[in-house]
Amino acid sequence: MNNIIMGLLYIEEQAGQNEAAAEEEKENLPRRIEEARQKLTEHANSETGERVAAFQNATQKEAGKQIDEINRRTQRQIKNIEKQFSEKNKQWENEIYDLVLGER
Repeated sequence: MNNIIMGLLYIEEQAGQNEAAAEEEKENLPRRIEEARQKLTEHANSETGERVAAFQNATQKEAGKQIDEINRRTQRQIKNIEKQFSEKNKQWENEIYDLVLGER
């Protein structure tokens, strides 16, 4: 009988310890949830920042390529205009001269 009482007291003591641990866990749960939420938010923000930076870099590279192509086309057009001017300079000069003096 003494063993049964000792066994029951042991079980009651264990139940009390389990209850205390559960109560402590219950009290700590909101803090642990908040910490986990903050970690997730920080991770998401960090990942978003990295993605934004990667997108900006890719966009800047593409814009740089487009600007380079525009500059090349512009330089070709300038050279073509300069070439045309040097080839037709005298002709245009004569035509303007004739128009101004009315000899046409």
